[in-house]
Amino acid sequence: MQALTQIDTLWLLFCSSLLLLMQTGFVCLESGLIRSKNNINVVMKNLLDLCVAFLGYGFVGFSIMFLIGADSIFAIHPLVSEQPVFVFVVFVFQAMFCATTATIVSGAVAERMSFGGYAFITAIVATCIYPIVGSWVWGGVLGHPSSLNWLANIGFYDFAGSTVVHSVGGWVALAAILFIGPRLGRYDNDGQDIHPSSITFACLGSLLIWIGWIGFNGGSLLRFDDTVSKVITNTIMAGVSGLSAGLIYSYVKYGKPLVLPMVNGGLVGLISVTGSADLMLPYQAILFGLVGGLIPMPVYDWLNKHKIDDAIGAVPVHLAGGIYATFATAFVLTKTNDKSLIENLLIQGLGVIVVGIFVFGTTYLLLWLCSHFIHFRVNPEHELIGLNQSEHDLVGTNADMLTQLTNMIKQGGSTQKISVDKYSDSYQVAQQYNKIVDMFARQARKNEHDLEKALHFASHDDLSGLHNRFAFNQALNKESENLQRYGGTYCVAILDIDFFKKINDTYGHDVGDEAIQHVAQLLKKNVRTTDTLARIGGEEFAIIFPHIDLVVAFELLNKLKNIIQNTPLKASNNTNIPITLSGGITLMQQNEDPNQALKRADNGLYQAKNNGRNRIEICEESEESIA
Repeated sequence: MQALTQIDTLWLLFCSSLLLLMQTGFVCLESGLIRSKNNINVVMKNLLDLCVAFLGYGFVGFSIMFLIGADSIFAIHPLVSEQPVFVFVVFVFQAMFCATTATIVSGAVAERMSFGGYAFITAIVATCIYPIVGSWVWGGVLGHPSSLNWLANIGFYDFAGSTVVHSVGGWVALAAILFIGPRLGRYDNDGQDIHPSSITFACLGSLLIWIGWIGFNGGSLLRFDDTVSKVITNTIMAGVSGLSAGLIYSYVKYGKPLVLPMVNGGLVGLISVTGSADLMLPYQAILFGLVGGLIPMPVYDWLNKHKIDDAIGAVPVHLAGGIYATFATAFVLTKTNDKSLIENLLIQGLGVIVVGIFVFGTTYLLLWLCSHFIHFRVNPEHELIGLNQSEHDLVGTNADMLTQLTNMIKQGGSTQKISVDKYSDSYQVAQQYNKIVDMFARQARKNEHDLEKALHFASHDDLSGLHNRFAFNQALNKESENLQRYGGTYCVAILDIDFFKKINDTYGHDVGDEAIQHVAQLLKKNVRTTDTLARIGGEEFAIIFPHIDLVVAFELLNKLKNIIQNTPLKASNNTNIPITLSGGITLMQQNEDPNQALKRADNGLYQAKNNGRNRIEICEESEESIA
């Protein structure tokens, strides 16, 4: 077991703090690359990573990774017994490594994996997968002999986790996204790229991860000595080389500098030296980073071509980058061991294969076995509204507006307004929407009013305000149908103003119009509410009397005639003008065209005119008259 000076301890604890900052970077990176309706879910999953890493890994995983082979696990476990400083430092440092491994999975499965399902994956990473792979490579760090440390014993080398952290996280992520499938709409006929909510936030996260990587690689020496400066230099130079390679790739393929190729290229540049940053010189780190920076985007495109949905590119960056870094380590191992380049490549390749089979196979098998009682994917409705709301009951103002709009659609209310917090980011959007609602409401009221006017004009006479010929014919046909269906008695009458031409010629057309309006108002005032009164042309009026026999209808019509006769027109020229009416009335017959009844009523009117006017005549099929 390694003895630590105070500066060693301080350095390792500082590096552990930088790893915690790296977690913050992953939160920003992941939440920036996904849609805002799922960003709180990403934060919750990263908080969960810390919980499971320090508790699950602390009580179970740490023992598997370092203490198998010891005389008494509990006697030397840092959580249950007093231990040397080195053991506590290694525990904190490795717990942060474990949390980072789980966080890689978080981004890949974002926007569709349930929180409970993710908790299960994090648990198996912390208590099983990461500790076992870690024991194969780093199991002898605490000095306890263990046969599980077999990869390191045959010469496999991983300085700071290109395989143990990044490849392991990438393999778990690949198994998970293959098992749960792509996000809704990602690869259907109308599928398209899902746009990030904040590239700026993602770039900030990338820079925070860079800062954390100094602790990632610098702390992996487990001491503070002269090598630290070289490791940090190699880390930064590889990162900026990866950034440069991503920029070049972006220009060559897309013709412009795009953000994601640079961000991902920089991250793979950092991973490129994670397996061997202590063994190389800066120029080698630059070469490693340049090659690594070209890897993620082609892998990302290949995944999309095969409809494998990685929400943030975790597999192209961490899995592909980790595998590349593991093989690249062989090129700098030859000067530190007695093996040839081919031997080192074979050993490193064996590690890649064994770790890949174990991690991917174990993850996929456990997901399949546990899918019978754990729902790893949220239902489509929850995925659409976002995991912030469906998993954590956190409704942002945008989601609140969407919910209100959805309810409006269900209720069929297009004039309802949106209500949001006056001080929220969405208030101005809601305010403008409400103005549009008001505008449409005003237009709808105007359209409704215009429609009512149009319908009124279409069915009413403009001068008299009574129904017109069109509306009267519709009413006549309807009453005829009622007669055919239900029986009963219906009468129809036609009235005409006597000597109307003389009124026009004597007093002018304006007074003639007044005469029509005068008669119309008197008729309208004195007919029954069930009767249909219309002006059917010129000085002619027609009335339908439903549910009344011919004799009673005849009496009512005579009463109307007498009212007109006894109420002279007081014209606008201060002249009292007597007005009389002539009319014909008939009984509608079943199984006849209603126009035939109207024709008989017109014949009755003709008889009244011939018989001296100012009278009502009944016209029956026998054409008998009643005076």
